[in-house]
Amino acid sequence: TPTPDPTPEPTPTPDPTTEPPADPGAGSATVPEEEQTSPGETTHLTVVDSSGFMVTMTNTLTSLWGSGKYVDGFFLNDQLNRFGKLNGPLNQPSPGRRTVSWSLPAIVVDGDGKPVLGIGSPAGERIPMILANVMTRWALFGQDLQTAVDAPRFHAAGRALDMERKPGKDGLKSLKQMGYKVTAPIPGYYYFYGSVQAIEVDWETKTVSGAQDSRREAKFALAPVAPD
Repeated sequence: TPTPDPTPEPTPTPDPTTEPPADPGAGSATVPEEEQTSPGETTHLTVVDSSGFMVTMTNTLTSLWGSGKYVDGFFLNDQLNRFGKLNGPLNQPSPGRRTVSWSLPAIVVDGDGKPVLGIGSPAGERIPMILANVMTRWALFGQDLQTAVDAPRFHAAGRALDMERKPGKDGLKSLKQMGYKVTAPIPGYYYFYGSVQAIEVDWETKTVSGAQDSRREAKFALAPVAPD
């Protein structure tokens, strides 16, 4: 008689290319079509040196592999397709005009003009609200940076409300009474809420700390400073 294998079956990894099932009692998911594949088109980095000089940068190809055109060692983006994202007079194709963009690399400074926070994220049109989620917790609620980055997020577009974690029964009822169509959560779309890369500088203790966002590949590191 064969000996039963005590090793449990591995839990399958969610496939981000599949359509998420609808959540009973919630609205339908609002994942943009171009993001229904594995992410990899946008990178954000935040850097600060020993003098406190800070750089925060978001670089994007827009869609996965951008335009698909490979020139001199890199892919060209397809940012021009965003002329169709917002139908307004300021977002129409015209010579020398740039399309709408939601990239928001940001630096927060103190009363003396010194940088205390560098922050940014991928996630297209959800970037401003993702950063607002994190910065509100950090600046107004006093949460440490890693806690603020790890906390559940939401994105509102009109009355459509996507939530990373489903609220309690009373909370969900209140949101619906206010007219929101709630989707919570969106299974498998772990990258839907971006990947915040942030560095905090404490000028009193002269220390630097950072937060790593587990929603996508992320890394915080300190490099030793060479003596003068």
